[in-house]
Amino acid sequence: MSNGSFSIKVSACGNVISDFRKTADEVERIKEIILNASGSLEDTRSYDRVKMKLKRLATEAENQKNNSLSMGKALEQITNLYQKTEDGITGHASAAENADSGDGETGKYVKDSSWWAKVQAFFGWGTQVEENEIDSIVFDDEGAYGGDQGGPKSEWGFWSEKKELYSIVREYYPDMTDKQIETFLKKLNSEGCGYVAVMNTIFAAYEGREAEFEETFGFPMYYKGDLNYNKMLVDLYSATDNHVSSGGSDAINFYEDYNSKKDGKLENYNYLKDKTGRGSSTLDREYRTQLYLKEKGVDVKITTFMDVDLNNINDLCKDGYVVISYHYGNIQDINGNTVQYIDGGHAMTITGSTSDGRYIVSSWGEKYYIDPKKIVEKDGNTTHMHYEYYQYN
Repeated sequence: MSNGSFSIKVSACGNVISDFRKTADEVERIKEIILNASGSLEDTRSYDRVKMKLKRLATEAENQKNNSLSMGKALEQITNLYQKTEDGITGHASAAENADSGDGETGKYVKDSSWWAKVQAFFGWGTQVEENEIDSIVFDDEGAYGGDQGGPKSEWGFWSEKKELYSIVREYYPDMTDKQIETFLKKLNSEGCGYVAVMNTIFAAYEGREAEFEETFGFPMYYKGDLNYNKMLVDLYSATDNHVSSGGSDAINFYEDYNSKKDGKLENYNYLKDKTGRGSSTLDREYRTQLYLKEKGVDVKITTFMDVDLNNINDLCKDGYVVISYHYGNIQDINGNTVQYIDGGHAMTITGSTSDGRYIVSSWGEKYYIDPKKIVEKDGNTTHMHYEYYQYN
């Protein structure tokens, strides 16, 4: 583009359409290789776990193939529409061929999590950055990228974890009905980011110690080929949510989540019917994590309001785990596109940093990025953040 004009290099679009189709064919070939590998596995102790991961890879390959075909078809339709429109305006369908081929090819095409941003990420287009990331089974390209606070409430059906998760809740609240547990897990979904961030650090600390993990927490470290996020999260949440220190003893504040604007009069409030929580503060997480792990015999050192910046984050991640409490700011994808504005507070595990000065974070089981230098002023609120540091012996 130049001087306000706009054009498309039609022949280049044709090449890209062809590339989409070639990519789809290549991904289909890869999928067949994965399925063949799965079929040839011997029945060993790790058979189910490996086969589940291969099945997930094959499904992802099928999805990527379909996405590639869809993108090619969409680009073809856009190109045809452009040619038709230009024919009607100028009578010269090849006018775009004279456009400067270098214009706009490395620009940011979107400012949100659109399908184009996903295409950029899949093909490695857009912003090129190097990542210095924790080498951990929790934060890898297989399965989820850390835990998801919405995972437990989404479990339903005969083959799901629902029955097991409800049993865990009843270890702490034996009289809860199924309906009340359903509400309880919805509340976890609304406020559980801090518990997930802590849980991620626990799983990372136990990497390579699966037998010790099961002995300590009472359930296996893995479930159907991925980390046992849902059971750990429900156990941690059930054991500690709304717990406070009172006169040197542990107590439960059943009114912690009460909100007069949403819940009406205090005397009519019933915590068993509350589907939304207030979340956890840094001091809540410090107390509740220590409470949970002390009962399990696990030693953890937690430093609250830690001094963290881009100069020391990578060194800190070598010896421990950093949790960020992030308020009123933007979460980005790899290309710097804003995928979500945090209207309030959100706790996430930092997993590393990028060469362009951003933190890599785990949120809702996905990989995202935060630019600590980017301050947003919106509706009278300003971006701010602080950090916690978890070290396990």
